[in-house]
Amino acid sequence: MQRRPKPGETEKEILLRQREFLASKGPPGAQLVAFRSSDGDGRIANARDVVDLNAFEQKTGPPRKRSKFKEEHSKLTDEAAAETLDTHDYHITRLLADVVKERDIGNVSSREPVGAQRGFPSVVAISGKSQGSRSRTEKSLFALHFEQHGAAEFGVARSIPTPSADTSSGQTPPDDMMKDAESGCHSMAGGQPIPGEDMARIHEENVQRLAGMLPEEISSEQAKLEQTLGPDLVAFLRGRRQKKEAAQPTIADQIVGDKSVRHETENGGQTVVKIDAPSDPDSRSEVPTEAKELQSQANKHTWLHMDKTEMEKLEWMTDTTDGTVGDKDSTVRFGIEGSLIPRDSNLPVSLGLHHHGDDPQAAGYSLDELFTMVRSSVTQQRVIALQTLAKIVTKAWCGEFVDFVKGNLLQNLVDAGLPVMLRLSLDEPVEAVSLATIQCLGSLLVEVHVEDLMDIVACTWCGLSVPSLQVMVSTDDTGNEDSKRQTDFEVIQQDLISGLLQMDLLPRLRYLLEVFHLPPSVVISVLQILTRIGRHSTEAACKIVDCSRLLDTIVSQFLPCSWKSPDVWPVKDVYGMPCSHAVKLICVLCAAGRNLAAKLMSMGSVVNALMRYISQQPSQMGLPDTEALLLSMHSYRTLQSCITYGIASHCVSDLYPILMQRMLELNPLLSQLLPMPGSESHRVSASLVYLYCPILGLMESCVHVGAVSPDQLQSQKNDTEEQLATPSISWHQVMCLLDPIKLAVKSLGQRLIHQDFEKLQDGTVVLLCGCLFNVLAAYYSHFASIVSQRQAVAFLTVIR
Repeated sequence: MQRRPKPGETEKEILLRQREFLASKGPPGAQLVAFRSSDGDGRIANARDVVDLNAFEQKTGPPRKRSKFKEEHSKLTDEAAAETLDTHDYHITRLLADVVKERDIGNVSSREPVGAQRGFPSVVAISGKSQGSRSRTEKSLFALHFEQHGAAEFGVARSIPTPSADTSSGQTPPDDMMKDAESGCHSMAGGQPIPGEDMARIHEENVQRLAGMLPEEISSEQAKLEQTLGPDLVAFLRGRRQKKEAAQPTIADQIVGDKSVRHETENGGQTVVKIDAPSDPDSRSEVPTEAKELQSQANKHTWLHMDKTEMEKLEWMTDTTDGTVGDKDSTVRFGIEGSLIPRDSNLPVSLGLHHHGDDPQAAGYSLDELFTMVRSSVTQQRVIALQTLAKIVTKAWCGEFVDFVKGNLLQNLVDAGLPVMLRLSLDEPVEAVSLATIQCLGSLLVEVHVEDLMDIVACTWCGLSVPSLQVMVSTDDTGNEDSKRQTDFEVIQQDLISGLLQMDLLPRLRYLLEVFHLPPSVVISVLQILTRIGRHSTEAACKIVDCSRLLDTIVSQFLPCSWKSPDVWPVKDVYGMPCSHAVKLICVLCAAGRNLAAKLMSMGSVVNALMRYISQQPSQMGLPDTEALLLSMHSYRTLQSCITYGIASHCVSDLYPILMQRMLELNPLLSQLLPMPGSESHRVSASLVYLYCPILGLMESCVHVGAVSPDQLQSQKNDTEEQLATPSISWHQVMCLLDPIKLAVKSLGQRLIHQDFEKLQDGTVVLLCGCLFNVLAAYYSHFASIVSQRQAVAFLTVIR
């Protein structure tokens, strides 16, 4: 006999068993039996309608189908009348006779309201003094007052009947009784509720009686109780208790006075009651005195969520064990301010540098611990971790950790996934986390000292021709598309800026600038990040210009043509105020390519803002001196980039009086910077000297553009498919602007002879002299093709 397939057998095993069964040719396990009618005509009694072809040939129309309802009623004629009445009796008495009795509810007492003298029961005033005990018992406020005052005071008289004799036979108690038992309501046999004081007294008596009994007596009483209740009821109660213990694994001890009763189940299945002394919370671990005082104040003032003593958290307030900090000597730890903390430093715990890490005795945070705090669910911890990382990165750029940390700290942070973590934190809905992330990302991408050096280099010859900072990565020429697809982390490992652009950094920054009202420091960080991205490559600069509403938001909010000067500096809101970092971003984007410069200059708001900042003296802008000078300096440099491309040359004609006035102020500036012997010396600000360097750079570009003849311009138009605009700067305008420069160079030659060597080593003097000589070099490079040789010799004789 073949056995049936079992669960877990594979399809291959079942097919193999089927082949064995067919090969054995044994009898099948089931046979098909056709029940036929007794009339012997061979028709199946309960089958579906069968069409008789012979009858169909004799009749002219199609065969008539018989109704199944009629067939069933035709069979009733052959049955006896009594059997028919029994099988087809639908009277109401027949239905009521089949009612099955589910349970006996005769012993269940009804709950009737207690009569009151007035029409309504008295209202019980519920105060909030018992809120502290509410969290401990996990009961509602109404349930607590119901147990305290009793059911009679609320207008309800409840009674739980005692189990009848049927319970000993194994019948389970009614559900209503079990619900009352679960809810913690206790009543006497007479139906009156037992007050809370009496319940405590009865419980104390029970505990004392159990304490005076021997284990043999307890076992005998348990056996009597099990015999009285019945095995089914005992098993039911034990099953309910096991379910409660499984749902709540903690041991729930009933503490009364100085003793506690704990129920334990032994291997034999019998329940043994043991009496133990209560465990004092203070005895398990030493609670600090400060914690006890704080707990007493919390109980006195009913502070929120301070009604329960959590010993596990209070253990961290105890003193740390004495000893060394461990074997992790290679782990570098930092303070909140980003400074390096030595391993042997003995700092007090009041500074907040000790935490719940792997090494509680050591002060400070390691990089791994800071990375863990960045992913914390507590907002304050995430903000502190991001701010600490930003300070560490800033000091790492300054080289403060070179002598103390092995390897490149910044490269280690990038390899550890800091850019990816910052990009994910930038999408957080919490504003504080987003602001701290922007500052940390700005400190990672932007080095302030490098940006200052780039501003100085821009004043030199061809200073605006900055090389691309893009990392050249060798690509695979095999043509496999899967090999060219790289994850964000892999791209970041090769090129940080390209990886961040791939992770949609620009739309997120635009959203933060447009929707959030960022503070001034965060706005500056965003503009510095965009400037660094613009210096990366022409492709990155194009992505900034093409990003939807990014430049529109920056120009409208941080490059206004009119603003109200605030009374107090620094301001708390830079929206609607001119920002020098925004002008610097426009300057970097214009220097990235001619097409980008033409696209930016086509925005009328950008041109109007530049004309506004150039036409007014820095001291009259209503801004701080440094901010006003930087605003004018970057505006001149932006216009210089556009003039070099032959774009916005009409701005020079519009600003011609302003430029002439600046050239006339150049000679007095030299007299103050390099005073003659015997004259009074004046202190000149270095920022003022740096302002004239981009002005002279603009003059140099004007010389190159003004020297282009119409024939050269036409040849350039023929060589390129682009439509070049004709510059509106003439050589005559250039000659007029160079007259003050000639006088300044002549005065400079006389003053340099009488100056000390130490004075000539000043960086501002050297930078200003270099800008003057660059303008003259550009002028003489085109002078021979425009004027005759005789005029050139005459000019050299004059300036000698």
